Amino acid sequence: MPKTPGQIPLPGVEREAEIIQNTLREIISVKVHELPPVKDVIEDLPLYNSVHFACHGYSDPQSPFRSGLMLCGVEPEKGFDKNIRNSTLTVDTVSSIDTERSLLAFLSACCTAENASSTLIDEGIHLASGFQLAGYPHVIASLWEADDDLSVAVAGKFYRILFAESEISGHEKIAYALHDAILAARRTCDDPLAWATTIHFGP
Repeated sequence: MPKTPGQIPLPGVEREAEIIQNTLREIISVKVHELPPVKDVIEDLPLYNSVHFACHGYSDPQSPFRSGLMLCGVEPEKGFDKNIRNSTLTVDTVSSIDTERSLLAFLSACCTAENASSTLIDEGIHLASGFQLAGYPHVIASLWEADDDLSVAVAGKFYRILFAESEISGHEKIAYALHDAILAARRTCDDPLAWATTIHFGP
């Protein structure tokens, strides 16, 4: 979602979606939700083995189970619902979804691997772990705020490497693809806080 009320615009989201579609359209089927209602996303998650979110994310300091991805409310034409819970795919919600064919969740959003709760700081409760509980063995997420432009570059490079011919295959290829994408980002960015936020959870 390039625009979310109350949040700064994310112009890179549209470029990120375009790059992914151009990279994958001749390889796999791609479905794009431009204004995704939470209920539609919940229904679609079990249908696809890989998902990519490019939007705002946040970590709730009071309850990490309420941390989430900021999507659309029950009426997508009205955009983000004033009731934030109607527009947020939370840790609590996603962790209760049962996906049997899932493989990869790429959470290109801020703080999707962060637990901001001071009372539960020793617990691994965040969106990345929520997606793993839902059945995704591989999750790519952000430890803190993500740079919009760099997120576009990392995602594009990741998918190009992931679907390129290589001696590496299977589960290992996902981790290696992100590793090489981050190395490429390091060459163009001197700020480690920008490129080091994106990490891989999984085998």
